[in-house]
Amino acid sequence: MTFFKRKVVIVTGSSNGIGRSTAELLARAGAKVTNDLCLKDGAGQQDILQLIGDITDESFLEQLVKKTVEKFGQLDVLVNNTGASIYDLSDKKGLSWVEK
Repeated sequence: MTFFKRKVVIVTGSSNGIGRSTAELLARAGAKVTNDLCLKDGAGQQDILQLIGDITDESFLEQLVKKTVEKFGQLDVLVNNTGASIYDLSDKKGLSWVEK
């Protein structure tokens, strides 16, 4: 997969599951990614930008793109893998299960 060589990729939700696996696969393919676990998959520290924040916060999204472009000079791909969170009846954020 040389298509991703030297491409800059943001993978949201990359701390777990599908997002983590996607970021690791892209690192092996030569992409510059935003996930610390990619070091073990061949990415160098210079190829990684890890930012932790709330993807529903517009100011975080702006910083994510800004810092990515500042570090790498470009942004080629966005993998929008963030899971959904909802507010339950008690106004708590998270996944909610309704019992009948």
